[in-house]
Amino acid sequence: MTSKSIDINECKEKLDDCAPEAKCSDRNGSFTCRCLPGYSGDGRFCNDINECNTNVHNCNPWAVCNNTVGSFNVDECATSTHDCHGVAHCFNNPGSFSCECRKDYIGDGIACEPNGDFSVTIRNISQDKYHATTVSRSVKSIQEAVIQGLNEDLTVLKSTFEWSVVSEMELAASESALGTLVSQGTTEWTINRRSIPAGIYQVKFNTTITVGDQESPRMLYAFDYGFIEVIAAPVRAIIDGGSSVRWGSKNIVTVDGSLSYDADIGPGIHTGLNFTWTCRNNTSVSNTCFGSFHDEGNLSSAIIRIDPSRLETDKTYFLRLTVSKDVRSSFAEMSFAIAAGEVPQVTLRCFVDCGAIVSASNKLRVTSKCLNSPCNGSSYEWRLSKLNGSKWVNISILPNMTSTAVNASNMIIRKNSLQSKSKYNLTLFVKSLEGTYGFSMFLFETAGEPHSGYCTPSVSEGVKPSSSLDPCVSSPVQVANKLKSLVVMEGNKLDGFLNKGELSQAVQLGISVIKSTNEKSECGKELDPQDKALIFSTLITKFTAITPENLEMSRLVMSVVSLAMGAEVDVNDNSNNDNLELTMQLTESTSSMMISTLNDPEEPFTPALELTATSVTGCLTNVLKSAAGSSQDRADSAATTPSQEFVKKASEKLSSMSDAFFGRLVPSEDLVLKTPHLVISLKKVTANDAKGLSMGDGPSKFKLPSSLGNIGGGEINAKMQAVDFNPFTWDSSSKKIKSSVTSLELKSNSAEKLNVSNLDNDIEIVIPISNPPKNSSNTTQHYFLKPDCISFRSFYADLAYVPVSLRLGLAITGVEIEMRIKFGQRPTMVNFDHNFTFMFKSKCDNQTVVNKNCFTKDGSVKVTPSKPGFLHVGLLIKGSKNESQHSRQIRSCFDHRRERRSCVGVKDPPPKGVLKTMVPQYDPNTDINYTLTIIQSSCLYWSEETEKWTAEDCRVK
Repeated sequence: MTSKSIDINECKEKLDDCAPEAKCSDRNGSFTCRCLPGYSGDGRFCNDINECNTNVHNCNPWAVCNNTVGSFNVDECATSTHDCHGVAHCFNNPGSFSCECRKDYIGDGIACEPNGDFSVTIRNISQDKYHATTVSRSVKSIQEAVIQGLNEDLTVLKSTFEWSVVSEMELAASESALGTLVSQGTTEWTINRRSIPAGIYQVKFNTTITVGDQESPRMLYAFDYGFIEVIAAPVRAIIDGGSSVRWGSKNIVTVDGSLSYDADIGPGIHTGLNFTWTCRNNTSVSNTCFGSFHDEGNLSSAIIRIDPSRLETDKTYFLRLTVSKDVRSSFAEMSFAIAAGEVPQVTLRCFVDCGAIVSASNKLRVTSKCLNSPCNGSSYEWRLSKLNGSKWVNISILPNMTSTAVNASNMIIRKNSLQSKSKYNLTLFVKSLEGTYGFSMFLFETAGEPHSGYCTPSVSEGVKPSSSLDPCVSSPVQVANKLKSLVVMEGNKLDGFLNKGELSQAVQLGISVIKSTNEKSECGKELDPQDKALIFSTLITKFTAITPENLEMSRLVMSVVSLAMGAEVDVNDNSNNDNLELTMQLTESTSSMMISTLNDPEEPFTPALELTATSVTGCLTNVLKSAAGSSQDRADSAATTPSQEFVKKASEKLSSMSDAFFGRLVPSEDLVLKTPHLVISLKKVTANDAKGLSMGDGPSKFKLPSSLGNIGGGEINAKMQAVDFNPFTWDSSSKKIKSSVTSLELKSNSAEKLNVSNLDNDIEIVIPISNPPKNSSNTTQHYFLKPDCISFRSFYADLAYVPVSLRLGLAITGVEIEMRIKFGQRPTMVNFDHNFTFMFKSKCDNQTVVNKNCFTKDGSVKVTPSKPGFLHVGLLIKGSKNESQHSRQIRSCFDHRRERRSCVGVKDPPPKGVLKTMVPQYDPNTDINYTLTIIQSSCLYWSEETEKWTAEDCRVK
């Protein structure tokens, strides 16, 4: 008999005696017990192992180890291995974690969204704290928020916009950290360079909008957020002089690395920077530049000297500057070739706003210096090449590409003349009179086309506001009410745009309303001046209340303010002082922002700067025009009126703003800021180029004499300003001004005015007369003089105390002419106010060339009337009988004389009278042709000391 045994699974039937912390394993006929991981023992008795105490855990060194029975717990919250949202709390649980959105956010903790009454979105920012948007401390950037989801039927009464940043530490320590307020009042926030320390920050944009009506307003709240990681800026190594140069072997060369800087601090400060110089050739590296470093004990300096005579000629070396600080470092290299003897030693510098990568949409300015003796009398030639694959291809420098010639000492490449995302080589060759040459090369790359981001409109034209009114059918009052409903009345559309931060739409609407208010309908109707003034004044008030965050925003705001103020001046001839003050405050803040940008060498010289300057000029021009009109109305007031102060402040602001641009101009470069009523022309020149300099825009211009005497060396800043109205009207002398007002300033680079007195020749200024006198005598007339007769001419002087110029011209020489002048009546031989004698001589006495053309000099004088009235001129050939004979005979101009008779006779009856007009006839044998020009036009200038217009030391041609 055979028996079969049946195995019993003690583990499954729970017949084992294993410890609860052990695992039971069935065996044939038996079972085994083994303690679970985290326990020790024989399986029937198991004890917990503390992995945290015995260091057998695998926690991160910076993590917290919490021992649990049987194992250990990883704190995912502490080790950031969780997937909670950046604005959620992470809670560690045994063996796991949980997430919960913070206050003011809704979601499951894995995804959290702002909880608000409408939608707000910050553009192009990450909401993931662990993948934050990178922001470099050395780069200016802009954050913009957009308000969405707000019911358009709601009437917006008021709004507030606030930007704040919350550091990572603050965010962890507080349920709803308020953070630091960084901007308010607009939907844009400009992150200026070095304004925020390195680290991770939450950026919040909060907005509160009051809607409804004034009696029962309702407040709505919304916000959006994102995360930025501000990273430390690099150190920048810069070798001044060019990417590649050629030196002669005789002269010691100075190499300057002092332009290097820590971008976390800014240019000009070397605190903490370490400088290291090395050299290499094609085969080896040398810390002493193969023995050519002139002062080997000073190789940690920013400036070193190299002795090329210690190097081999006709070979190329590479100089490297390494700049380091903490864990950051960078290097720059310059290659230099050694030539035998002396060659022109030229260096290049890309001026201010450029680096290894430049923007093709900006001007590229490269200046040169050539200081050693071979540079004297040398010639210059610029060459440009572009990298095409692995080959450099020469590019012709066409006149339309540059503002300077190819043989000039500096090079200015116009904006948009180079291709984007390309590598270029700009080289200057300098050839001496002896035929030796030197060169300096500048290698650069143009930036690629922008990607991602967003665009903001540049408003120059508005969109005509929709209206169901036909201006030819509707009355002007109806049209005015419709326009006022858009910008003035309660619940207007303009406030809706502004309160939602929609500046571009508000600007478009504002410009459109101004144009619609100003235009005359096809049927000739136009709005009442009071309605116009109300609309314009309202727009000025609302737009000047905006605090611009950047230059682009300033330009948008000023486009409306300038247009509105100009239109207001056209309606009223002046503007109220409140609007003048508001406009001055706006231009003050914008000018300060712009001047700060111009003075910052890290800021590029973009077209936006010029456009902003033109907008500022337009606003200040309107201030001048309005204030000048007000001053004219109060010309009799003895006290200084507010309008006079506005003229002075606006003039000073125009001057300081335009002067700031000189810091960005290179010699031979000019800049014009032009508005409809005012033009500012700027030009930087060398002292030599200032001789004979001409400047001007349109009809107004000036020319300096070719000999200016000793005006020193260096660079000269020339500024010409022409305004087509008279800003200085508070003195009665302003009535003399009949032309545009032009000013000319010559200053050194240190802003000191140059002394150009005692010139051999005059400074010529051409100023067109805008309102020429209607006096018909302001022309040149041709007459003739008889030997024994006074010739009379008269002229009406319109203005008192304004000189009258008289110029007498003859076609022959060797003649003296006497001129007598009398105000109010004809002069006689004994009764006159002025007496002048002109001696006409040839300009070319003692000539030696046969048939040489010779001319007589004109005789010119000036007299000044004390009141408007006639000025009478009598001309007489000096030495004629009329002057020398003193008999009692009655003389006639026609040789008819009464003779003394020796006897008394009876008179014949008088003949019958005959009316006969006697016209003097020209006798070529005795008479003299002459020309006489009389004009009352004066060169006047505004004296800041006396605050009057004066003609002292001015002459009119």
